[in-house]
Amino acid sequence: MALGRIAYEQGDFDSALDAYNRVSRKSAAFDEAMFESVWIAIKRQAYQQALRQLELLLISQPDVLKGSEARLLEGKLKMMMSKYSQAEDSFSTVSKSFGEIREEMLRVIQQNPRLEAHFGRIIGDRIEEFDVQSLLPRKAAIYAGDDVGSSKALRLVGDVAAQRRDLT
Repeated sequence: MALGRIAYEQGDFDSALDAYNRVSRKSAAFDEAMFESVWIAIKRQAYQQALRQLELLLISQPDVLKGSEARLLEGKLKMMMSKYSQAEDSFSTVSKSFGEIREEMLRVIQQNPRLEAHFGRIIGDRIEEFDVQSLLPRKAAIYAGDDVGSSKALRLVGDVAAQRRDLT
């Protein structure tokens, strides 16, 4: 991965692609290597090839929550290729999945209108042991992963909104 990234940054796309292709399918970094190889095709303005590579990646990431960035990129590529209705479908898929999480989170809030007091009861004086993911709906916890405090979800929502605005 590191060699591929260095070659990419130096503009040596053939070497970068070769390095990404050497990442084993069994490696935890395989999906990331595939995603980065898509960017090589994009840099070369080979959008159809990039879309094909991205579709292969999405086969290995059927869960939208785990493949949200790839699905957004798919929508962007389709938009660049003037396939506007297909781009909207990609964005809608991501929006729908995260809309379900939003609805689950709203139910948690409605069931506990005094969230601060609710969290205080749950956490008590055991703040060091507290696992925020235990309070999140299952899908939200899956998406957040170990990075519950990050702005990953906010960036994703912003990306979807920006792409929809561009599409319109």
